[in-house]
Amino acid sequence: MPSATLSRDQVQVNPSSRPGGWTTVAAVAFAVAGMNLLAGCQSLTRRGQSPDPANMAEESVETDSGTRYVRDVSAVNGLNFAQVEGIGLVTGLRGTGSDPAPSWQRDHLIDELKSRGDVANPIALLSSRDTSIVLVKGMIPPGARKGDPFDLEVVLPPNSETTSLEGGQLMPVRLKPMAMLGKRVREGKTLAVANGPVMADSIFESRSDQSNQVRGLVPGGGRTSENRELALTLRSEELGPSLVRDVTHAINERFTTYGPDGRVGVATAKTDRLVELAVPDEYRGNIGRFVEVVQCIAWSESTDERVNRLEMLDQQLGHPSMSKLAAMRLEAMGGDAVPALRRGLGQADTEVRFHAAQALAFMGHEDGIGVLEQCASDEPAFRWNALAALAALPDAKAAVALSRLMDSESAEARYGAFRALHSRSPHDPLVKGEQLPGGFSLHVIDSPTPPMLHISRSRRPEIVVFNDQQTVSDQLMVVEQGLTVRGAGDGSLSIVRFETGGGEKRLMSTNRVSDLVRGLSDAGCNYSAVVSILRKLKQDELLDSRLAVEAVPRPGREYVRATVPAALEAETGTRQAGRLPELFRSSASRQQSTPRDDEAQIAELNAANAARDNKPSMITRMKSFFTGADGKPDR
Repeated sequence: MPSATLSRDQVQVNPSSRPGGWTTVAAVAFAVAGMNLLAGCQSLTRRGQSPDPANMAEESVETDSGTRYVRDVSAVNGLNFAQVEGIGLVTGLRGTGSDPAPSWQRDHLIDELKSRGDVANPIALLSSRDTSIVLVKGMIPPGARKGDPFDLEVVLPPNSETTSLEGGQLMPVRLKPMAMLGKRVREGKTLAVANGPVMADSIFESRSDQSNQVRGLVPGGGRTSENRELALTLRSEELGPSLVRDVTHAINERFTTYGPDGRVGVATAKTDRLVELAVPDEYRGNIGRFVEVVQCIAWSESTDERVNRLEMLDQQLGHPSMSKLAAMRLEAMGGDAVPALRRGLGQADTEVRFHAAQALAFMGHEDGIGVLEQCASDEPAFRWNALAALAALPDAKAAVALSRLMDSESAEARYGAFRALHSRSPHDPLVKGEQLPGGFSLHVIDSPTPPMLHISRSRRPEIVVFNDQQTVSDQLMVVEQGLTVRGAGDGSLSIVRFETGGGEKRLMSTNRVSDLVRGLSDAGCNYSAVVSILRKLKQDELLDSRLAVEAVPRPGREYVRATVPAALEAETGTRQAGRLPELFRSSASRQQSTPRDDEAQIAELNAANAARDNKPSMITRMKSFFTGADGKPDR
């Protein structure tokens, strides 16, 4: 499967990695649904004395203890991406659009425009060469709350005569589940609305072929219309009111959140087999971690068993091959486990320290901030989870650590720290930035490190300037359709925007990059147009700054462990730190495949559930498609 290609100097996303067909998004959704379903919690052997490292791997599986975990009796519902689609209209194309031929998509769009009430003549609007009908696709992530943004993909319908989407603006469109049943298109209920500037793939590709001109993205252009809840479905053979009561009670003893009536537990029993989960705020940037920890909660355990298990986990945390699972189980235990995790910070092994620090951060303890900062800066395999953990920690010291990381040499660490700090404190003066008339935000970071300019392709349209001393050549000359930018040779720039009808708009700017961006926006350029000019300046060597595109920490990197005892050799080698948190998931990263070990566990879990549950009828399945909820584990 094609994947995103990132380097230290620039991150470029290959648009060919996105599905080319209208129906292939479903396959992507299926692949990503597995991305967050997790390695889970095997049980541990109780043991009073310190175990021999050579036997630790064997003793990690509990055979005699009465401890039972949430994972043992449940499957997770709601970890899939919800595929939504719509038929939209892109405007502002300056003669590169087309009048669509008769089709069901055209009929659908005309009905949609008529229902809006703000378009006087939909047929005349569609016939303009400045507009184009497009197919809009999006994937709503797990745990999304009402109003959360998500990225959109736009492509042309078959046989369209549109030649370019560059510079276009997607009009508001409702997004729904869609499917062809027989020869008719069936729609589900509206799950999101969408609009925003279209970024044609040609902006980011050196090739100028036609295919890059007629497909693109709308970063953060979708907005969810309702919450997407997570839930646990209890296994059939364990049914009973006592089970749902015990599991709900165990989860709520560990996790609470704030609702309209104050502090409440995150778990709510809906039926005798369905427990709905609210995601606490600290896990919003890493929902996969929350699910992992919930599945590690023990719901059936005596006091003696808990004490013995805590001692065993304390020992296992010190061994790199077992530290990830041990830290997660300790995190699931809550406050009693904090001393053990703090001892983990004192270990010599980086992997042990990282897992201990990450667990402490999600539990609200600042002890591991230094470890997380170091891992985010120096260890790419742990970078994304380290940054997500720092973003989850409300302590002011975490914000200071993130601000220091914005001075890193790594483009990923710098922009990753910016995104993490903005997600936790969007009104922090350091990252707040300014909303420009062009429909995007500009953020200027006072950084002493070499200048870097970052352009976002996901979540929201934004330009981040690291070090405001970066400039463009004052000898430049840029001529675009309807726009001229000329350097005066004295550190100033002239911006002339030619308007429809013969008028023009003239502005002056300094040759600082940040001032140029403001000037272009004031002249009427949208995000797509500004990004296109900046990339052209870089290609023509008129911009000396380092230019990075979507430099988010990426998955797939591996951490190589140090030498370990021979008996643990099978457990070691190159290891990944975990799944990519929601904080750094982009339009390209949603296509990353799930490692085989997780896929096997997911298949086993789903097969076990399918064997125990009665298969729903065709009518039930059709009903669930249009209502968006069926109470079953994701398949």
